[in-house]
Amino acid sequence: MKKVLIAVDVSGSMGGPVADGPGGLTERITNLLRALHKSATCVLFDHLIVSTLSPKDTFKFPDARGGTDIQCVIDYIKKSKKTFDDVYIITDGMFPIAKLPNKRKYHFILTMKDCARLRDYYPNVTVF
Repeated sequence: MKKVLIAVDVSGSMGGPVADGPGGLTERITNLLRALHKSATCVLFDHLIVSTLSPKDTFKFPDARGGTDIQCVIDYIKKSKKTFDDVYIITDGMFPIAKLPNKRKYHFILTMKDCARLRDYYPNVTVF
């Protein structure tokens, strides 16, 4: 079974109706965690790792949130005792570009339509 890391951007730009409405990001992430059971680890981040979730948890956006920097996710992966086969980063794409280690598959799931910048900088990364 593949080990998956789901990193959810909970910065200030990620909240609002898209996240919290019926069928929104909040509900979808909770359902995703439950579907993946024990194969997934979920971290919430902005410029730091804010918290981790287990498959039993219900996802919700924290109240106070800052800007986004995916470097904290990369650092989390490097320091983790787990080996992740795939990394899914759910974000609006508004973050400084960071160098991704080539040891695993990265996938960006974007909440905004403008993903040209990420596709240009990360040609080997799946962008949804």
